[in-house]
Amino acid sequence: MPLRGDIRGAALEAWTLLSALAAQTSRLRLGVMVTSNRLRLPTLLAKMAATVGIIAGGRLDFGIGVGASRVEMENPGVREFEAYGVPLVSPGETARDLAESLSIIRRMWAEVEPFDFDGKSIQLKGAVCEPKPLQKPHPPLLIGGAGDRVLRIVAEHADIWNYPGPPSPEFLQRNELLNEHCANIGRGPNPEIRSRWGRATPWCSLLSRHFSRRSGEGGAKQ
Repeated sequence: MPLRGDIRGAALEAWTLLSALAAQTSRLRLGVMVTSNRLRLPTLLAKMAATVGIIAGGRLDFGIGVGASRVEMENPGVREFEAYGVPLVSPGETARDLAESLSIIRRMWAEVEPFDFDGKSIQLKGAVCEPKPLQKPHPPLLIGGAGDRVLRIVAEHADIWNYPGPPSPEFLQRNELLNEHCANIGRGPNPEIRSRWGRATPWCSLLSRHFSRRSGEGGAKQ
């Protein structure tokens, strides 16, 4: 549902939408900015992403973040979680669970044999994902967020870091902290790509124009 504005506003489900875009385009890179780790089990998300990537022919960028948490400040994700019955947990728990999820997702995309996982939040027995993603070693991992715990996870797992805000002195400070985390684990100044989040034209309007053009132009691919 919309995180802001009228709660009854049209909001398409992101991964279902990506599968449609994957089938209707040939050059567009696809991804969610960003998937909430709280709304889907990592095993299911790994399978969904692998499927979308295969439909797209290897054009997926896999974006993920901690999701809404139980904090005192304003949090636009709260109303979605409350409406859909998703429990809110502490920021520390969301970061811990994101780290577990990324470990599971990467293993599902890489390991041939079924594996077990015994985490604090997630326990698995015989997890496997087939077929694997087309992109090797895996689709680019984009992690959104700027908190201290999240930046440690970015340093360990991400190919792309998305900063949730405009260019600012805070961004420079967060970027320097990320470089420090990368250096501490011997990764160098990675992830190599930085991006930032900003509001754009609503998806529904973009999609309406996209499919209208396709209908009027005989289905020429984007």
